[in-house]
Amino acid sequence: MSSGLSEKSDVIISASRRPERWKRALPGDLVIAGGGIAAAATALRLLEFGFHPLILASIRPGPGGNEAIPERAWQLLSFLGLGPVLKAAGGAVVQGFENHWDEATPMVQPGLFLHVDRNLLAGAAISEAVKKGAVIRKCKQLPKLTADPDAVRVTVDEEEGRFKAAIDATGRAAVWSRPLARRGNQVAEMFVSPPDPALLRSKLVRLAKGWAYRIGLPSSITVAILADRCASKKCIDESVAAKLGVSTSETKFAGRRSACAQWCAEPVQGRRLAVGDAALAYDPIAGQGIRFALASAFAAASVVHSWCSRPRESEVADQYYRELVASARRRHLSFLDELYGDGYGTRSTQPGSPAANELPSVVSFSAKVEPRGLNVDGSILTGEAVILEDGNAVRWLGGFDLLTLRELAGQPAPVSKVINTLLSKGMSKQQAMSLVGWCLKESVLRADSRVLGLL
Repeated sequence: MSSGLSEKSDVIISASRRPERWKRALPGDLVIAGGGIAAAATALRLLEFGFHPLILASIRPGPGGNEAIPERAWQLLSFLGLGPVLKAAGGAVVQGFENHWDEATPMVQPGLFLHVDRNLLAGAAISEAVKKGAVIRKCKQLPKLTADPDAVRVTVDEEEGRFKAAIDATGRAAVWSRPLARRGNQVAEMFVSPPDPALLRSKLVRLAKGWAYRIGLPSSITVAILADRCASKKCIDESVAAKLGVSTSETKFAGRRSACAQWCAEPVQGRRLAVGDAALAYDPIAGQGIRFALASAFAAASVVHSWCSRPRESEVADQYYRELVASARRRHLSFLDELYGDGYGTRSTQPGSPAANELPSVVSFSAKVEPRGLNVDGSILTGEAVILEDGNAVRWLGGFDLLTLRELAGQPAPVSKVINTLLSKGMSKQQAMSLVGWCLKESVLRADSRVLGLL
């Protein structure tokens, strides 16, 4: 690597004997470890705030494979300006998701899903961040992070840097975010199958011991078999191939990776934040990996912005991020307890939207509201939030302000009026029904029969 000296000087004075004062400073005012979508999304958001991120990426790419991103995560992709990135990564929009968890009652989850190769998406997003001003440095081994009271320091080869903050986006390795905790020991055996236009739609099937899925793209099909840790077979069983509609002879082993739920004990520590899988790695059955990577990157960038622009409220920003990750973890572990409670559970992983006749005629706002840290225009501020029964705090759901429901149903209101108001705000009928159903499930709204006779 270049040291800023001439080639002749480099020959005469070896790297090991260069004086300390000759060490060059690393570029940038923030350092991000990792080369995946979480690292890229954090860098893109920080660039919007005027920061100059340095991305330290491993020369070894992470495990590849196709991902299915649900429509509810697209807003974050759009907000980060990743439309051109998705096109560059060869993403494809597919209608529906086949869920055969309960073989007696298979279902197709409605809605659109974006299928994209994980590594191609990450590479295109990193390239976009570099195009907009981020600097990337490839490393054989990520350096140790050293904490100062109000900054962090790293040394790469002979270049040193002191940064305002550090972001750990190194995935399940969580290089800067130890210690880690895990739930279970599930692993995924990954396979690649030739493309088939008839198999673009994703499919999930339940097995005697574990489960499997396929996700299609015009260029390839990813197949994964998930079960408790065992010796790698490096081949796909005929019964699994038949369930997924792929050929055993044409499906090739691509690798193996951990697939259990995992999280770091301290997502915020000093001036270091963990994002994406480094903060919370989901069990793949939840289908939340990329969505959480984007959401946590978006939130972490706001925390860093708040540290620098509103230092007196740093503790509020810290607590906001801790609670965001803890809330996601509690919900995910509760989901897994329900799903795997009897070994492999019976519920559908993605229940459909409630039918109109399943909603009560009258609803009223029933949630407790308390002051909490909120992400407002890129800064963490104290404001009102809805407190759910499990203790989690939330204000916006898919961009919708839940406190609007306090205005609509502070007094008992016909559910039809609530639905029509949501439609007037640009929601589809399915989105409005899903929102009301979620609010009833989470006790943000409750069925109210006091005025039924008057309507």
